[in-house]
Amino acid sequence: MRLSIVALLLHSKVVMLQRSMVLLDLHVLQHLEGGAYGITVNALCPAYVQTPLVENQIAEQTIIHDLSKQEVIKQMMLEPAAIKRLISPEEVAALVVFLCSETASAITGSDWAIDLGWTAR
Repeated sequence: MRLSIVALLLHSKVVMLQRSMVLLDLHVLQHLEGGAYGITVNALCPAYVQTPLVENQIAEQTIIHDLSKQEVIKQMMLEPAAIKRLISPEEVAALVVFLCSETASAITGSDWAIDLGWTAR
C-alpha cells in the first residue's frame, strides 16, 4: 500500500495566496523526505471551484459591485480563464484519486493547476 499526500491550495484571496505559497514550499520538502519511504506529495492548485465558499463569495460580490450573479462570475472570476466555467468538486476529486493511485506512483513534488487555462495567460 502506498501513501500519497495531496495538498489542496485555493488561491481566492491574498492571505490564502500567501499561505498557499508557504504550502507549496512545504510540500516540496515533504516530497523529498517522504520519497525514501514511497510517499508521494503533490499540490492541487485550482481556480474557482463551485463550492459553498465560492457561492458565498459570489453573493458578497453581487452586493459590493451591484452586479448579477452571472456578471460576477463572468467579469470577476472567469475573465482570465480560457475555459469560461467554474470547476466542479468532482473534477478536483478525480485528480486526487488519480494522484493517490498506483498509476501515479512516480509523480511527486508536483503542482497541479486545475484552472481552466488561467495560468496559461
